[in-house]
Amino acid sequence: METLERKGVKDREESPRTRAALALALALLTIALLLVTATGGASASFLRRVYDVPEDNTAGRTTTHSISWETINPVEEGGFINITFADGFSLLNVTLASCDGCDVVVESVNASARNVTLKVLEDIPASMVCVVELANIKNPLTPGMFSTLVTTLNSSFATIDHAYSVPFEIVAPAYVSTASASIAANVITLTDVFFKSLPADVAASAAAIVNKFAELIEAFMKALP
Repeated sequence: METLERKGVKDREESPRTRAALALALALLTIALLLVTATGGASASFLRRVYDVPEDNTAGRTTTHSISWETINPVEEGGFINITFADGFSLLNVTLASCDGCDVVVESVNASARNVTLKVLEDIPASMVCVVELANIKNPLTPGMFSTLVTTLNSSFATIDHAYSVPFEIVAPAYVSTASASIAANVITLTDVFFKSLPADVAASAAAIVNKFAELIEAFMKALP
């Protein structure tokens, strides 16, 4: 009788742990099913060594971007390469200037989505370094760091591999600094002429103002990039 009672107590002690284990297993199974459903059962990998190198990285300039990547999985003939630029880039007149390591042509350009789709004309093997040059791309007007997304797809537009490029910089135009310095120099010259034209007594009383103004202009010019 005591043995049965002890067994009953033991069962009651283990029951919460058993239920917890079952609940955890069910949760993990649910998460796994959700992940499979979300990816369609596919296991996309990340491309290696993805770069976007603009020929001219000045803000607002129209230039050629050299985009390169190394495949993980092969891309068969009839597949696609999607290249998506960050916000601010303009692709209104983009063209394919050259390609190396892959034989591709422009399939479509979605300027509003900043996306270029290239069609693969010959099989691209795994571990192949591909380089495409896209011309007539206008850089953003605002300087900053940007990345470009490269995605390989099969003929049904299912993702094979993808990755963002190493961040690259778009810089401010050099003429901004040059123009600012020129304006500052002209202001100093005009100020000097103006005070020299004043009567001696007025100019003397304004000496402190002139010196302070000169200090401010000098500090401004030193702060220019």
